Amino acid sequence: MKKILGISGLLLFVFLVTWIAEPRFATAYNLQNIIRWSSLFGIISIGVSFVIITAGIDLSIGSVIGLSGCLLPMLLIGSGWPAPAALLAVLGVAAAIGLLQFAIPSADSAVSEVQEETVQSCPANKSCPSAKEAEAKDCTKVCPEDKASCPEGKASCPTSDTST
Repeated sequence: MKKILGISGLLLFVFLVTWIAEPRFATAYNLQNIIRWSSLFGIISIGVSFVIITAGIDLSIGSVIGLSGCLLPMLLIGSGWPAPAALLAVLGVAAAIGLLQFAIPSADSAVSEVQEETVQSCPANKSCPSAKEAEAKDCTKVCPEDKASCPEGKASCPTSDTST
């Protein structure tokens, strides 16, 4: 609730300062225009929230919206397409971009696969801080700096620190 009050207070403050600086700011046409654009970004934000909730964060949404915003008038006015055909074409282009991004594996998934391979070759179920403790506890993981003094066949450690 405090967050909503803070944002509303900030909006009211900006509105008042702008109105004092430029009295024509509070005209009916300008307020209608502000509400129209705010509702557009509100609808876009609802769509983005579904993407974020499903853990499919997509940072290219602004670029796709910009492309769609340029492509639609270009097809309607520049090429003379009928409105339904232009809308379908723009939706098709946006969907194709989304499917292409879905089909191409991200760099994060490649990094996580490398980390999984490292974890599998150096299990964390038994962790020993030194080679002496490794011998005593029959551990499978020893710190990389102690790798030289590890008992043969009992330690399998990466050459670099992968904990970051």
